[in-house]
Amino acid sequence: MDLLDRYLAGDCVLVHDELIEAEDAIDRAVQDAIATEMMRRVRRNIATLIERWKERGWMFGYEWAIAPASIARLASDSPPLVGLENSSDDSIQRIEARFGRLPATIRAFWKVVGAVNFVGCPDDTLVSASSEDWSPWPAQQEIDPLQVCGAGRHDEWLHNGEDVREFPLYPDFVMKYGYAGVGWISFALGRLGFDPPLRFEGGDMAWRGRKQTFARELRMVILEGGGMGCVPLRDPDQTPGQLRQLARELVSGLERF
Repeated sequence: MDLLDRYLAGDCVLVHDELIEAEDAIDRAVQDAIATEMMRRVRRNIATLIERWKERGWMFGYEWAIAPASIARLASDSPPLVGLENSSDDSIQRIEARFGRLPATIRAFWKVVGAVNFVGCPDDTLVSASSEDWSPWPAQQEIDPLQVCGAGRHDEWLHNGEDVREFPLYPDFVMKYGYAGVGWISFALGRLGFDPPLRFEGGDMAWRGRKQTFARELRMVILEGGGMGCVPLRDPDQTPGQLRQLARELVSGLERF
């Protein structure tokens, strides 16, 4: 079977790894077809997770912010599934005209998903109404909710005339809530390949002994965390039992990609 047939048959992780290793040796049409199918599954999973988060008392948005003006830029892709208006073909074309063809996974995400933002907070009225006064969610600054900016955000950088070598995809887990953080997770422009390594503080990110790419991060956050990228889930031995249970409930039955 060819790579696309193998991917459709369920060999998602190995096909993805082979495409990363091959860099641009695989025909671009094949890369695009696989990336598009991958992001269709990502979008369906996100839609499922939105409903599951709502069922567990999560309120998407920035109503919790004491000073909304201070997080206006973070809230511009808000929430939770922003859609394709923030990732128009025109924006993608302008970015590629300046920096060359985008990696297949980034391009497909922007064209199929658009942008996503799970930032929010638990509904305190539901928690206070509980006889046990208990919420399944971790502390706000720990949850690291799923967020990926659309191409429109990056298009803004081009209009500012800045010397942009990396484009930010999402802020670190404390910056998402307006706290002083370290910076943004990004990907390098002009870098060939199917799925780019994520960058943080000037270097490629690594996870579980290998480079952490955009799609690998999506897989971890969606299929392991159920939309949570929170620090405790990255160290299962230190994860509280109720958080592990919440993650198991959220990821149940999601599509592999």
